[in-house]
Amino acid sequence: MSAATTTTRSQSPLKCERLMTRIIAAATHRDASDVAEQLRREYHTPGITVAEAFSERGLEPYVYSRGLEQFYSESDAFIFESAVWNRNRIKREMRKWIGRYLQRVRQQRGGQPLNVLCIGDGLGFDSAHFASLGHNVTYHEVPGPHEAVAREVFAAQDCNVRIVDDPADIPGASFDALVCLDVLEHVPDPGGFVGMLLAHLKDDGQFIVHAPFYMIHRAYPTHLKANRVHSGSVQLYTQHGLKMVAGRAFWNPLVFSRDRQSPAPSVLTRMAIAAGGSYLALGRWSVWPMIPVHLYRCVRQRWFQ
Repeated sequence: MSAATTTTRSQSPLKCERLMTRIIAAATHRDASDVAEQLRREYHTPGITVAEAFSERGLEPYVYSRGLEQFYSESDAFIFESAVWNRNRIKREMRKWIGRYLQRVRQQRGGQPLNVLCIGDGLGFDSAHFASLGHNVTYHEVPGPHEAVAREVFAAQDCNVRIVDDPADIPGASFDALVCLDVLEHVPDPGGFVGMLLAHLKDDGQFIVHAPFYMIHRAYPTHLKANRVHSGSVQLYTQHGLKMVAGRAFWNPLVFSRDRQSPAPSVLTRMAIAAGGSYLALGRWSVWPMIPVHLYRCVRQRWFQ
């Protein structure tokens, strides 16, 4: 057991500022006071940690590069953004919604735990939540400081999550659900990436996704401008034979199934998703209509309990 969690097992770092600070300090080798200060800065100005670290490296924002790849694997900036984002009420509501959805799927399939694959889960809070509901969860993230924090999170919450470092070790056609949140906007080929991910789903598997392609803003320099064409469009998913089966109005998240016989969402749900997609589609041409989304995120910040 690690020093960061010796006396705090079964406690979520999202509910304890001191625990979160200790875990991040242990993973990043920073002084705890420095970690606490940076978490506060991130809380007051979402995205500032990544934006400053990105600028310090002299990287071009919104463009994929070798330097960007190194940034993901070497920088600890995303740890602070992710820690605060996972306390944000928007993200908490999305995580709870997905958890409830997985429970409904579980009931429909006889009550057996689902095999769930979480791709790009960063600090592991989504994986930990789904594991706490009794599902068999596999976590995969780019090896680096984020995974180090996730291991501490899983230990602190005393949950059993399988960590896979090498994507080649993720079994194919084995998962009932694949959760991919806030990842696709960062990759240079979202369509190819989705196709690769679907190889891990069973024939009746559920693909749960959230991808804010529209958010090209100084607070998110790692979002790729070339990917804005996918904002407000489901073609990225339907081209792989997926069928939409559930979702929320502003696509946080959408759920697709590989089973074409799966029931479609209700009329009201389809109308809400279509309306939300029409608004998000504006982000293909300009960030200005999307500024309220960033401001909404800011007002939904919640500090650690």
